[in-house]
Formats: sequence, structure tokens, C-alpha cells
Amino acid sequence: MQGRKIGSFVLILISLIIVACSSADNTYQQYKDMEAIAYQGEAVYKAYKTSDYVAAKSALLNYIKDLEKLIQAKHPEQFAFQTDILISYVRLAKLEALKNGAEKEFFMKKAEEQCSLLKPKQENCSSEKLRELVDKIDQVEPK
Repeated sequence: MQGRKIGSFVLILISLIIVACSSADNTYQQYKDMEAIAYQGEAVYKAYKTSDYVAAKSALLNYIKDLEKLIQAKHPEQFAFQTDILISYVRLAKLEALKNGAEKEFFMKKAEEQCSLLKPKQENCSSEKLRELVDKIDQVEPK
């Protein structure tokens, strides 16, 4: 009887260690994902501020796709990723406006939809308000 209790205890202990290790691996991967997306975000912002239209647009669209993948993977930083997607869509609309592009309204509509998903406290997801917000953010010069 004593042997069974010890055996059961060992099995439970091993199970807990396995769960802890897989959780640590998951946490490490999430950290690596955050690190990679942060570097990508900085590069995208620099491209947006300094590159030509085509390069900046491409960088923003790829960034949005990568953020969406992390959201679908249930990464714990959902709100931050969704906010970055919102900002990226407004930036795409601003680029389109500068080049008289046909997708300005499409990108602003996407930004407004993204904003409504975030349920901001002020609940003002108008294109004017979003543009004003991103204009303030964009006053920061890239590193």
C-alpha cells in the first residue's frame, strides 16, 4: 500500500514537472514572439516614416499579417497587437491620402472596425479621431 502511494505521488510529481516545463517553453516562445514583433514594429515605423510609398505600404501590410497570426495563436498580448493593427491601418490610409491612392477609405474603414473591436473608453472610432490620435503618435521620430 505504501509503495502505491509513493508511486502515485511520483506520477503526480512527474506530471506537474512536465506541465511546468511545457508552460515555461510556451512562455519563452511568447517572449521570443514579442521580441521579434517589437523589432519588426520598429523597422515598419522607420519604413513608414522614411521609405517610399511602396516599401512603406508593403511593410505595414506584412506587419498586420504577422500581428494577426499572433492573435490567432492566442498570444496573451492581444490588446497590444490589436492596437498596433489599428494604428497600422490608419497609417496605410495616410499613405494612400498622400499618393491619392484608391484604398484610403478602405484602410480607414478597417481602422474603424479594429477600433470598435477594442471597445475604447471614449468609444469614438471616427476616422477623424483615429487620424488625430495617430498623427500625435507619428510625431515621434524613428530611432
